[in-house]
Amino acid sequence: MLTAIEKLDQRIPGVAAQVRSWFDQGYSAQKVSDLLREQFEVHVPRTTIGYFRVTRWVRERELLERQHISELVAQQIGAKGALKESQENELTGEAR
Repeated sequence: MLTAIEKLDQRIPGVAAQVRSWFDQGYSAQKVSDLLREQFEVHVPRTTIGYFRVTRWVRERELLERQHISELVAQQIGAKGALKESQENELTGEAR
């Protein structure tokens, strides 16, 4: 189900991306509402923008953060695995 911001984005392409960008910059829902009025000439209530922030932007950020952490963990595991293999090879005298 689309949020009001996503529905607006269908009529005015780029609105949702711009809202996400403003949230990334730390703007409040009220400031985003004011900027939408100024730049896109549309009135979107602060509560509607707040709903988009919670249901879409925050969840997207959390997902990206989890993916980043998973990648770091995988890199660390891979690095430790390669280090362990190298150490084992040194102990046994095996060369790669």
